[in-house]
Amino acid sequence: MKRRKLIKISAYSATALFAAPLSAVLISGCKTDGSLEVNLDDHNSPVYFSQEQYEFIKSIANTLLPETDTVGAESVGVAQIMDGILAQVFTEKQKKEYTDKISTLMNTINKDNENRTYSSLDTDAQSAYLTKMDPIWRDSEAGNETGQIYQDLRSRIISTYLATEEVGTTLLNYLPVPGEYQACITLEEAGGKAWTL
Repeated sequence: MKRRKLIKISAYSATALFAAPLSAVLISGCKTDGSLEVNLDDHNSPVYFSQEQYEFIKSIANTLLPETDTVGAESVGVAQIMDGILAQVFTEKQKKEYTDKISTLMNTINKDNENRTYSSLDTDAQSAYLTKMDPIWRDSEAGNETGQIYQDLRSRIISTYLATEEVGTTLLNYLPVPGEYQACITLEEAGGKAWTL
């Protein structure tokens, strides 16, 4: 699947993905300053995920959004941002539920690859595996748990990528001081790129 198509398809659903956990921060805004801080300097010390889960998420993100002529998931720190945000926003119950889901997905992938972790596969094997499984897991008719977990993780990775400053200011239309509002314009009239939200 081409990167532009992937980003275009995913942009439509990206905005609601962190809505539930982030709503807790907004509701409790009167009690705390509501700021989220994520350390992007330390690429290998997760706060929320276990080290194995963190490496898995980083590998999946790098397969979905590799470095090409545009920045990839690793360059903008997708795994670090996800780890930092979920650590600060999820409740203890949500944290346990989500790590259990990630472990379920990891175990399925390990079984499919002769008990080898996704992170231990070379990049060609990772890409081949995800290319094969992505359409199966995204099939809405299948409705299996693994597919739902994968779709959720995939959506979080893409929405995190699209929300980074570098992507928002270089790959999408970015206008720090908005001008006149134009309601119904085509993508071509907007310069061929979606707007940074």
